[in-house]
Amino acid sequence: AAGLDGLVAGDSLIVSATGVFDSKNVGSGKTVTLASTYSGADAGNYLITDQTSATADISARTLTVSGLTAANKVYDGTLAATVNTGATLLDGLVAGDDLSVASVGQFGSKSAGVAKAVTLSNTFSGSDAGNYSIIDQVGTTADITARALSTTGIIAAGKVYDGSTV
Repeated sequence: AAGLDGLVAGDSLIVSATGVFDSKNVGSGKTVTLASTYSGADAGNYLITDQTSATADISARTLTVSGLTAANKVYDGTLAATVNTGATLLDGLVAGDDLSVASVGQFGSKSAGVAKAVTLSNTFSGSDAGNYSIIDQVGTTADITARALSTTGIIAAGKVYDGSTV
């Protein structure tokens, strides 16, 4: 919405403007450099002083994280879970932006079981990470299988004959 100070009532003057932000990054009150063109039946009747800049905000883009998985493991007595980030989907990421995900996982219990809950703790890095409002993936599931165990060193005690095999 352009204000035209000095426009004679009834004259036809149309202002078209394009702007370029000072950077692509999120921020408030960012400087926008303007380039304006004028048209209309009465445009030639005016010597126009251009407005060269304005301010505007760039708000964070929503990005949804999904596709993180935890690897199944053999019981080891710990809660640690290995997280696979290779198939991570970053829905909403602008092409060419620098953003990556690192993830650490923890099982809810150390016991063996199928489809056990794994809580994810994700960190985001890259020069464009601050331009996003991230809806994080907070969990997944994985299996803990029972650990193979064998016994050794058992020694049978001798006994006095009693007529049994026990």
